[in-house]
Amino acid sequence: MPTHKSAEKRLLTAEKARLVNRAVRSAIRTSLKKVRTSATAEEAAKEVPNLYSMLDKAARRGQGGMTKNAASNYKSKVQKAIATIAAGGSAVPPVAKAKSVMASKAKAAKAKAAKAAKAAQSQVR
Repeated sequence: MPTHKSAEKRLLTAEKARLVNRAVRSAIRTSLKKVRTSATAEEAAKEVPNLYSMLDKAARRGQGGMTKNAASNYKSKVQKAIATIAAGGSAVPPVAKAKSVMASKAKAAKAKAAKAAKAAQSQVR
């Protein structure tokens, strides 16, 4: 624990900033996911103004670890995603697809193991 009064204050302000940064980052990621998982380019385009607004505000305020360049990079990624969707492709990154497939397989294996353990335990009794 902090021994100085100023250190205690910094602890409180750091915690508040952490919560704000986390909320801002989460909102940006959620909006980006809406764009990437949109079925059509029109659906994606509807979310773009909201996403751009969040990116610009976060960069201006220095929230969520966002800088002007980081916001610009996100905007570039969004435009590429919309172009991919318009061309008939999927804008979800391959890494995200692979992670979700691996996670679902791991979840299924875990459930299967739990079911087998439960069956073995019921046979013992």
